[in-house]
Amino acid sequence: MAKRVRDVMMPAQWAVPTTCPLPEAARLMRIWDVHEIFVVDRGALRGVLREIDIAVGAIASGRPPKLLTAADCHAPDAPRLAVDQPVDEALAYMRLHHLRRAPVVDNDQLVGAAWTNDLELATQQGDSDPGHHEEAPTMTTPLLKINATTHDTTTTLTVVGELDLSTMPLFIEAINRALDAGAGADGDRGVDVVTIDAALLTYADSSAVQALLQAQSAANENETKLLLTNVHGSLARTLALCGMDQTFAIIPA
Repeated sequence: MAKRVRDVMMPAQWAVPTTCPLPEAARLMRIWDVHEIFVVDRGALRGVLREIDIAVGAIASGRPPKLLTAADCHAPDAPRLAVDQPVDEALAYMRLHHLRRAPVVDNDQLVGAAWTNDLELATQQGDSDPGHHEEAPTMTTPLLKINATTHDTTTTLTVVGELDLSTMPLFIEAINRALDAGAGADGDRGVDVVTIDAALLTYADSSAVQALLQAQSAANENETKLLLTNVHGSLARTLALCGMDQTFAIIPA
């Protein structure tokens, strides 16, 4: 049976009532480390409140921010997903609107949130090559997933989501696990090559360069070859800006 959004969504979080004072909504954004929050009225989704909405809404109203509420500034027509929507349809919708995350509703009730990377991963499951050994995701968080696939003496780490300071430790741990497989039983070689596939990496900052340098150092110590493939977007730009695009072995897409 085709997967639905309910199968990949996370529980409803980062929500405030319509009556929430605007300064409190801004404070919660900072605490939760998000750039937008959902606005609800007795559980029903009324819209999305973004950082820009707070700034522009407060100025445009001409009223002190402490007198404003989330209902005064939120975007009521924000994109949303239906809980029973097929994941491929939801993914197309997210890409159309250039979204990384969207609220999920059951009728009008907010029931969760879904990320583009989770939807992408769900659409790929079940399409594995019979010659490969598929493993469970090495690491997973709402912002990052890493799947490990081993074929003969090569392990491919498919990185899905965002790589920044908060997800870097998980990324490094996943690489270390793959490198640990470089020595098999009784000292026999196991994995000789670890390939990092960045095709589904949606964001990377300078933390990604630091993580890759650590991975390269660990691979050298382990006498394992580290390769990068499908390098694009923010990762390609970040590597170029840091002058590191020639440092790593990058396989052209």
